[in-house]
Amino acid sequence: MLKAAIVLAVPFLLLLALVTGGGILVVDVKTGDGSRIVAPVPLVLVQAVATTAPELAVWKSLERDVLDGIPEEAWLALPAVRAALDALDEVSEAELVRVERPGEQVVVRVHDDHLEVHVQEHEGQDVDVRIPFDTARALLEDVASRDLHPADVVRALRRSGRTDLVRLRDGNQHVRVSIW
Repeated sequence: MLKAAIVLAVPFLLLLALVTGGGILVVDVKTGDGSRIVAPVPLVLVQAVATTAPELAVWKSLERDVLDGIPEEAWLALPAVRAALDALDEVSEAELVRVERPGEQVVVRVHDDHLEVHVQEHEGQDVDVRIPFDTARALLEDVASRDLHPADVVRALRRSGRTDLVRLRDGNQHVRVSIW
């Protein structure tokens, strides 16, 4: 019954996303036994839920812990970070950092208006994170104003266009989070 409800709801949710022009957050999970779950969620719906998050005590505690944990030197470096983001946005392709040890590799690079981080810890275990520069700048402005609001994060993601945000792979299991 639940599967039928989901199948019937997906076209409606996709139409809602298309009409509002807000994009779709897609979570794609493939388990080790071969089952697969793909959950498309309109970003306008995520935005509506995120708008209520600041009222939750857990978010207020998390926001306070994150902001209070940022050292004063980091706050002073924000203009330099902003300038670095602007400069990197002008580069179409560059490898910024590469760290290699036996069985581990971390690569940070610029590729197609994105900052990318690739981590490979063991054979078959990979994590890829891609952050569009526009999204990074918007989030940096939110942090600089010392106001982390979940709705602002979603708003920044809505402007990012189609992109894979996160990919996790472990053998034959994977999780991918994308914006369409």
